[in-house]
Amino acid sequence: MSSFTRLLLIFVAIPIVVILIGGLLAGLEGMLEALIFAGFLLVVYLVAALICFILDHRDAGKALLLSAGIILLIGLSTCGIMLGMS
Repeated sequence: MSSFTRLLLIFVAIPIVVILIGGLLAGLEGMLEALIFAGFLLVVYLVAALICFILDHRDAGKALLLSAGIILLIGLSTCGIMLGMS
């Protein structure tokens, strides 16, 4: 497994699991907290990706940018659907 794939799995899997478990276990407040966490995490990932690109860590920067997009697509849409159903 390449370093890019390993970084991508780490940067995506851990936050998605935390967001979804937090949203499912704590009810409506947990879903709102999961959305806030996801929004904060996306900003941190984007800033960290820019810093990685500036410091010439291309694999980490690409993994952070791609994982921010995946979290935006999967995590926030799933939390939004769960909020819409409640």
